[in-house]
Amino acid sequence: MKNIRSAAAMSILAAAAILAANAAQAHPLSLEECAEGGDFIKNAALARDEGMQERQFVAQFQADVQALQRLPAELRWFVQDKDDEVFLLSAVEDVFRKPKPATVHQAQFALACMRSIEDEPGGVRI
Repeated sequence: MKNIRSAAAMSILAAAAILAANAAQAHPLSLEECAEGGDFIKNAALARDEGMQERQFVAQFQADVQALQRLPAELRWFVQDKDDEVFLLSAVEDVFRKPKPATVHQAQFALACMRSIEDEPGGVRI
Protein backbone atom coordinates (compact mmCIF):
# COMPACT_ATOMS: atom_id res chain seq x y z
CA MET A 1 0.00 0.00 0.00
CA LYS A 2 2.84 2.37 0.88
CA ASN A 3 4.48 1.70 -2.51
CA ILE A 4 1.22 2.49 -4.30
CA ARG A 5 0.91 5.79 -2.44
CA SER A 6 4.53 6.66 -3.21
CA ALA A 7 4.06 5.85 -6.89
CA ALA A 8 0.87 7.91 -7.01
CA ALA A 9 2.58 10.86 -5.32
CA MET A 10 5.51 10.66 -7.75
CA SER A 11 3.11 10.55 -10.72
CA ILE A 12 1.29 13.63 -9.48
CA LEU A 13 4.53 15.51 -8.94
CA ALA A 14 5.86 14.53 -12.38
CA ALA A 15 2.66 15.63 -14.11
CA ALA A 16 2.65 18.89 -12.16
CA ALA A 17 6.25 19.57 -13.16
CA ILE A 18 5.44 19.01 -16.83
CA LEU A 19 2.41 21.28 -16.66
CA ALA A 20 4.34 23.92 -14.74
CA ALA A 21 7.06 23.94 -17.39
CA ASN A 22 4.41 24.66 -20.01
CA ALA A 23 2.91 27.41 -17.87
CA ALA A 24 6.16 29.18 -17.13
CA GLN A 25 5.97 31.44 -20.19
CA ALA A 26 2.26 32.35 -19.99
CA HIS A 27 0.86 35.64 -18.74
CA PRO A 28 0.98 35.88 -14.94
CA LEU A 29 -1.92 33.76 -13.74
CA SER A 30 -3.99 34.56 -10.69
CA LEU A 31 -5.08 32.16 -7.97
CA GLU A 32 -8.63 32.61 -9.25
CA GLU A 33 -7.57 31.57 -12.75
CA CYS A 34 -5.84 28.51 -11.30
CA ALA A 35 -9.01 27.51 -9.46
CA GLU A 36 -11.22 28.14 -12.49
CA GLY A 37 -8.80 26.30 -14.76
CA GLY A 38 -8.82 23.38 -12.34
CA ASP A 39 -12.62 23.34 -12.48
CA PHE A 40 -12.47 23.33 -16.29
CA ILE A 41 -10.06 20.37 -16.28
CA LYS A 42 -12.24 18.51 -13.75
CA ASN A 43 -15.23 19.06 -16.03
CA ALA A 44 -13.21 17.77 -19.00
CA ALA A 45 -12.56 14.57 -17.03
CA LEU A 46 -16.24 14.29 -16.12
CA ALA A 47 -17.15 14.72 -19.81
CA ARG A 48 -14.65 11.96 -20.64
CA ASP A 49 -16.25 9.74 -18.00
CA GLU A 50 -19.63 10.33 -19.66
CA GLY A 51 -18.27 9.13 -23.01
CA MET A 52 -17.06 12.28 -24.75
CA GLN A 53 -14.16 11.51 -27.08
CA GLU A 54 -10.90 13.48 -26.99
CA ARG A 55 -11.22 14.72 -30.57
CA GLN A 56 -14.74 16.02 -29.90
CA PHE A 57 -13.69 17.82 -26.70
CA VAL A 58 -10.54 19.29 -28.28
CA ALA A 59 -12.50 20.48 -31.34
CA GLN A 60 -14.95 22.30 -29.08
CA PHE A 61 -12.08 23.71 -27.00
CA GLN A 62 -10.37 25.05 -30.14
CA ALA A 63 -13.63 26.57 -31.41
CA ASP A 64 -14.12 28.26 -28.04
CA VAL A 65 -10.56 29.61 -28.08
CA GLN A 66 -11.10 31.03 -31.57
CA ALA A 67 -14.25 32.76 -30.37
CA LEU A 68 -12.44 34.14 -27.31
CA GLN A 69 -9.61 35.50 -29.46
CA ARG A 70 -12.06 37.96 -30.97
CA LEU A 71 -12.19 39.67 -27.58
CA PRO A 72 -9.41 41.88 -26.20
CA ALA A 73 -6.96 39.79 -24.15
CA GLU A 74 -7.81 41.57 -20.90
CA LEU A 75 -11.47 40.51 -21.24
CA ARG A 76 -10.69 36.83 -21.74
CA TRP A 77 -10.80 34.18 -19.08
CA PHE A 78 -7.48 32.38 -18.84
CA VAL A 79 -6.60 32.02 -22.53
CA GLN A 80 -5.11 35.48 -22.89
CA ASP A 81 -2.18 34.32 -25.01
CA LYS A 82 -0.85 31.31 -26.91
CA ASP A 83 1.03 30.03 -23.84
CA ASP A 84 -2.21 29.90 -21.85
CA GLU A 85 -3.87 27.98 -24.67
CA VAL A 86 -1.01 25.46 -24.84
CA PHE A 87 -0.99 25.05 -21.03
CA LEU A 88 -4.73 24.36 -20.89
CA LEU A 89 -4.75 22.13 -23.97
CA SER A 90 -1.89 20.08 -22.55
CA ALA A 91 -3.95 19.43 -19.43
CA VAL A 92 -7.01 18.54 -21.55
CA GLU A 93 -4.95 16.05 -23.54
CA ASP A 94 -3.66 14.54 -20.29
CA VAL A 95 -7.26 14.04 -19.14
CA PHE A 96 -7.98 11.85 -22.16
CA ARG A 97 -4.61 10.16 -22.66
CA LYS A 98 -3.79 9.45 -19.03
CA PRO A 99 -7.20 9.00 -17.39
CA LYS A 100 -7.40 9.56 -13.65
CA PRO A 101 -10.28 10.59 -11.40
CA ALA A 102 -11.59 14.07 -12.21
CA THR A 103 -10.48 15.49 -8.87
CA VAL A 104 -6.91 14.24 -9.43
CA HIS A 105 -6.72 16.03 -12.79
CA GLN A 106 -8.19 19.13 -11.13
CA ALA A 107 -5.60 19.06 -8.34
CA GLN A 108 -2.69 18.44 -10.73
CA PHE A 109 -3.71 21.39 -12.88
CA ALA A 110 -4.23 23.71 -9.93
CA LEU A 111 -0.86 22.75 -8.45
CA ALA A 112 0.98 23.32 -11.74
CA CYS A 113 -0.82 26.61 -12.22
CA MET A 114 0.01 27.80 -8.70
CA ARG A 115 3.63 26.79 -9.18
CA SER A 116 3.73 29.07 -12.23
CA ILE A 117 2.56 31.93 -10.00
CA GLU A 118 5.30 31.08 -7.53
CA ASP A 119 7.88 31.33 -10.31
CA GLU A 120 6.78 34.85 -11.30
CA PRO A 121 8.71 37.83 -9.90
CA GLY A 122 6.88 38.83 -6.74
CA GLY A 123 4.79 35.66 -7.00
CA VAL A 124 3.06 34.05 -4.06
CA ARG A 125 5.00 31.17 -2.47
CA ILE A 126 2.98 28.00 -1.95
